[in-house]
Order: sequence, then C-alpha cells, then structure tokens
Amino acid sequence: VIGFLIFPEGYGFADMDTHDCGSLGACLLAHLDYGFRSAPVWGGPDLTWAQFVFDYIYNLIVILILAAIVSGIIIDAFSSMRADLQAQQEDQTQQCFICNINRSVLERKLVRFDQHVFQEHYMWSYARFLMRLEMTQDSDLNGLESYVQAKVQVSDFQSWYPIGKALSIETDEDNNYAEKDLRVKDLEELRGVVKSCSDGADAQMTNVRELKAAMKDARESVKNMEFALAQLASDVQKKADALAAAAAASAVSASAKKGGD
Repeated sequence: VIGFLIFPEGYGFADMDTHDCGSLGACLLAHLDYGFRSAPVWGGPDLTWAQFVFDYIYNLIVILILAAIVSGIIIDAFSSMRADLQAQQEDQTQQCFICNINRSVLERKLVRFDQHVFQEHYMWSYARFLMRLEMTQDSDLNGLESYVQAKVQVSDFQSWYPIGKALSIETDEDNNYAEKDLRVKDLEELRGVVKSCSDGADAQMTNVRELKAAMKDARESVKNMEFALAQLASDVQKKADALAAAAAASAVSASAKKGGD
C-alpha cells in the first residue's frame, strides 16, 4: 500500500516486472507472489533517497524479519509437535494407563512394570469389561457390575478406576506390624550370625597364620639340626680316622721293636 501510494511509477522484482500494475489488488498479489523472494527492482540505475529508504526498510522488514518470523513459527510448530510426541511416548512407556502409577514407583516396590501393565492392569481387559457391560442385559449383571454400569452411564470413571492404586503395592504396604517386626528380628539374628561367623573366620585366619609361622620356624630348626648333625658326623669321622691312623702307627712301631729284639 505504501509503495503503491508513494511510487506511482511502480517497481518490479527480480522474478517479475510488476511496475505497471494498475490497481492496489494487483500490486498486493504481486507482492505476495514475488515480494518474499527478492527486494524491489527500480526502473533506472539512479536511486532517490525515498527509493533507498523504502528499499532498505523493505529488505529489513519483509525479507529478513517477516521471513524469519514465518520460519520461526514453522520451526516452533514442529518442535512443539516433536515435544508432544515425546511426551506421549514417555507417558505410554513410563505410566500405567489404568492407575497412572510411574514405572519407577512400581520397580521400587519390586513390581515389574511389564507384568503390572500386561497382567494386573491390562487395559484391553478393562475395554472388554466395558463392552460386556454395554452388551449384557441389566438382569444378567451382578451387583458390582450394575454399580459400575451406573457409574459409566454418568461418565464417572474415577470412582471405580484404580487411579493411583495397585493390588501388588497395597499388598506390600498392608502387611501387619508383627510380620515387619519378625522380619526385622530375623534380619538382626542373621546379622549376628554373620558377625559371629566373620569373627570366627578372622580367628581361624589368625590361627592359620600363627601355624604357618611356627611351621616355618620348625623347618628352619630342622635345617639347623641337620647341618649340626652333618658337622658332628664329619668331626667324628675325622677323629675315627685319626684314631685308626694312630693305632696303625702304634702297631707298626711295636712290630718293629719285636723284630729288633
């Protein structure tokens, strides 16, 4: 509108020359079609200050800011869709559809999440139950089924759905205090037995170390005794050899004396 009013001679774009558009509607259509692709193209090489300012503002607002806004809106839309999809996937894989209990809460109670979802709170079992209530005659329903049917007819699902509840968790939490005390006592007794076994094992290890040290000392004593016996045997043998030599010498001397006489 501003360009149509200020510049009656008109201007074109890089893809199409639209300076001769005769009406405001034709110029607007040309701007919507070609205006986002390029800046205005003037008929002559010389620019006036008005054309320069309009060209600069057009580039700044339409080409840069407006295009960035459109791109940002598209990117934000896709990011939001991706975040919503991730949130839905996380809710499907981490939350029970029936009771809305998180996986980590169940696993801290030693309840397997897959077993809970596919056996205890199987959502298609609830769907079949609701289908049965819808297809069965009122006279064929028992008291509990009639109660649930009445709640379903008024869209009151929270009163009979186990939201935030699970039988496996409640069973663990509803154990009486006597059983808990008994478990604590058993644990304390087991701890005492383990401590006594540990102390006994430490004492046995100490005895084994002392026995090994005594055996080492005994082996060293035996070696020393064997060495002393060997030395003693050597000394005895030397003395025996000396005595034998002396006896032989005495016999020779006596024989020599007898021969002289």
